Amino acid sequence: MPERLCLRFAFACAVVVCAGCDAMTKFRTSDGQVFNGEVVGSDSETRKDEASFIREGFVSHTQMDLTFDPFEASRAQDLSKPGVKPRSPGTLTTYVCSDDEIFCARNHREPGDFRETKLEPFVRLNQDALSEYDFPGGGRLRNYILGARFESQLESGNVPRNAMIFLSLMESGKIEVRVVSASVLDQDGAEMLPALFGVFVLDKRKQ
Repeated sequence: MPERLCLRFAFACAVVVCAGCDAMTKFRTSDGQVFNGEVVGSDSETRKDEASFIREGFVSHTQMDLTFDPFEASRAQDLSKPGVKPRSPGTLTTYVCSDDEIFCARNHREPGDFRETKLEPFVRLNQDALSEYDFPGGGRLRNYILGARFESQLESGNVPRNAMIFLSLMESGKIEVRVVSASVLDQDGAEMLPALFGVFVLDKRKQ
């Protein structure tokens, strides 16, 4: 390949890479920033503690604050060195604002199950076809599957739980988060805590 053609090809590749980086950078939160939004299915006709067709375990008008670093999330899912634990790409917090406010101050919040809960990447996930999952309809730049460990409160004490987090970077600049967690059963198989399922559509804003 002639030298001039090689240079043009290298430049074109660099432009593509830079464009991809710019697209990802807007999803990185810095100090004082979060992605925030309300759980889908917070219908005014539905009681606060009643499930909707697309919401289970999250009360109506539950808010989510997400911190996120897409570069850390992508890096963590690559092959890592043996014995090196990948860093968390972010945290999520859920809460309900008093008087159904939007994005209220911390002292006006009723805490939810997730409290600055670390997102946990699955190392080597990108070696499996599951890492290429997508949703119908398009509009997504990148999808991630992450884990989260949290606790739910019962009268008898806190119950450790695990959740799967499906996180999508949208072409619109929003982040879409799906939270899935199994219900908690007692030793006889009776449900003590309902399963969690919630879809949150988040916009970046100052904390």
